[in-house]
Amino acid sequence: MLILFLFSAPFKLVLQSPSKIKFFVLYWSEYLFSRDTLSIRYNQVQALVG
Repeated sequence: MLILFLFSAPFKLVLQSPSKIKFFVLYWSEYLFSRDTLSIRYNQVQALVG
């Protein structure tokens, strides 16, 4: 649910914003997503090793 919330707000903004804000929002969501993915992978590796 948290992920859905994080992504629905930026995408609503993107639909009604000028291109600079669009770029910033897309970059921000991309950053959040990749950081989340990395931490999830790290936790999975820790679980396997531990």
